[in-house]
Amino acid sequence: MSPRAKPLASPGDARLAVAVGGIFLDIRLPGPLAGAKETLARLLNPFGSGVQPEEPARVDVMPATREPEPLSAILEQAILVPSSRFPVDPEGQSALSLAARFAGPLNRLGEEYARGLVVYPFPDGSIVGCTGRRRFTIVVDERANLAILPWTILHGLYFLVSLLSALDRGLMLHAAALRLDGGVALFVGRSGSGKSTLVKLAGENRAIADDCVLIQEAGGGFFVRDTPFNQVTRRIKELLEPGAPAGLGLFLRKDSRVLLEPVSPGLASARILANHIHFFKHFPPRAARQAFRLTAELASLVPFFLLSFKRDNSFLGALKGVMGREKG
Repeated sequence: MSPRAKPLASPGDARLAVAVGGIFLDIRLPGPLAGAKETLARLLNPFGSGVQPEEPARVDVMPATREPEPLSAILEQAILVPSSRFPVDPEGQSALSLAARFAGPLNRLGEEYARGLVVYPFPDGSIVGCTGRRRFTIVVDERANLAILPWTILHGLYFLVSLLSALDRGLMLHAAALRLDGGVALFVGRSGSGKSTLVKLAGENRAIADDCVLIQEAGGGFFVRDTPFNQVTRRIKELLEPGAPAGLGLFLRKDSRVLLEPVSPGLASARILANHIHFFKHFPPRAARQAFRLTAELASLVPFFLLSFKRDNSFLGALKGVMGREKG
């Protein structure tokens, strides 16, 4: 049975240990936000980690009105992403103002500090952190309705998993994934492109994910892992660890027929970088360079096609045929 995301005993602090692929998060919630603990744990199932590595990424969640004790350590020797890259309004929401307060003074330190601090504002919250030290703070507006607070925190974790994956030989793609004979088919596309429709047409017993997959480089290939950021509720347990090989990549086009057209590695790589890596435009330089390299390797090792499809499961036969040829 997969371990569950559950609170770890710690006086005065609610904690969750979570593993997504090779990314381990030690999440800490202070007393004022502890009410979000149970819902957040449910949202993260079955990605709990009963065993912590020596240095998990530490994520402190705190309300915007509270002084951020950990930040002096987080920002020590940090290299900055200039805050001008981000839509932060110092006069706006309190959570965004807090992020702006931290980023602004440090940007004045000079160009030699221009690469390691991550500041990412999102609805009802912000992230401030240093990738080199693997310590992050998710700043949330504690005035938000308690019912949406766990989703706010989950949004922050969504960003962090994508960022840390890129730094650890992985890509978190905006894609669905189906298990087929010979490997996994990736359906890469934006919202509304038909990813969830294809998952339903194929049958959810084949589904690994319907919107967000983690692709990890290992052993000369790429392996597909599930993430907590999907709507598919049925988890294929054996795919959580260690993953299944990526066999086919597909960009999507709704049509009245089924057709597969090859996409060159260069064009596939460009399309993925432009549209399909979660939060790529907010990555600091080191993570962006790593994502660029991984995307080029993925497109060179995994064949990509443009799939024209109609609203039935006839596309499955075409995919099995092409996957069999590629495997042979």
